[in-house]
Amino acid sequence: MGQSGQQNPRTGSGSVTSKDVAARAGVSVASVCRVFDKKWKGRVSAKLEQKVLSAAQELGYHPNALARGLISKRSGIIGVVMSEEFNSFYFDLFCRMTNLIQELGMRVMVFNAAAYRDLQDIFNCFLSYQVDGIIITAASLAAGFESLKGDTPFPAPVILVNVYRHSTAWPSVICDNRRGTREMARYLYDMGGREFLFLSAFKSQYYDVEERLEGFRSGLEACGPHRLHIEYGDYTYESGQEIARRVLSRKERPDTVFSTGTRMALGYMDAARYSFGLRIPADFNIAAYDDLIGAQFQSYDLTCIEQPSQELAEKAVQLLSDALNGAPQASRIYREPPRLHLRGSVSRRRPVLLSP
Repeated sequence: MGQSGQQNPRTGSGSVTSKDVAARAGVSVASVCRVFDKKWKGRVSAKLEQKVLSAAQELGYHPNALARGLISKRSGIIGVVMSEEFNSFYFDLFCRMTNLIQELGMRVMVFNAAAYRDLQDIFNCFLSYQVDGIIITAASLAAGFESLKGDTPFPAPVILVNVYRHSTAWPSVICDNRRGTREMARYLYDMGGREFLFLSAFKSQYYDVEERLEGFRSGLEACGPHRLHIEYGDYTYESGQEIARRVLSRKERPDTVFSTGTRMALGYMDAARYSFGLRIPADFNIAAYDDLIGAQFQSYDLTCIEQPSQELAEKAVQLLSDALNGAPQASRIYREPPRLHLRGSVSRRRPVLLSP
């Protein structure tokens, strides 16, 4: 097992194999395999490891992953379906998952959800490469889960990350959206907010929109008298600007704004400052979900709810590893708590008196 594809320097022909390395090192083929298997890392003596690695270097040997996969009946590949909205959060999540998967001695095959018609096409492609498991982070594909899954057992474990569907039989690891917005609503109320504007996204597009709004509503209701108005955008900077121009042209303006996405909040802030001459936080408070790149910049200093990418990645890869080791997959939702970052876009203000 394990051909390098290079010419055997001992015979002058053929490829260097693990048998050649074993013969040069004076050890068994099994010992060579263990040295190059990450699952055995730390369990092989330093003396044996050095002998094998020295022999491999002399012969120009590299393990053949394909040959190893034929014997073990595992490809060592994990398929990852990334969201078509590849923002800084998803990039960070992807990097963390990739690092954890590689620590297991496996490799990642990535597919962009936007390049395929539906989930079935992506799965068919993954299965043609005989991937050992699949992680899905594209919420836009959730609607196709029922028709794909059905009652037929899927040949590889599937983990959903920041994707949620009531009817799927696969485990989901998601951010606790309700908890995050509930805590933020209480904080904004305590800072004097009474006239609230919630920048939402169209419910048909994203699974988490409803949860974030529910959490924000429940947080305010637990605090006291308030008014809540909702405007809808599409998570883009431009839609945040459009909402600001529409809302701020009215006589009555909100004293506190919360956006379900960072980019909409940044657009709202810029339109408020440059089109209406408003100051933040002197004229209104504003906060957002996600804490994407830009929120931390001094010009915005935006109070945010951060999704815990490290915890999401760790839980997803742990569930995948457990499934690969024989643990049964359950239709369960694992919610990871978000973190609040309190910055300069919110300051204490005198609460307005609400008219009946």
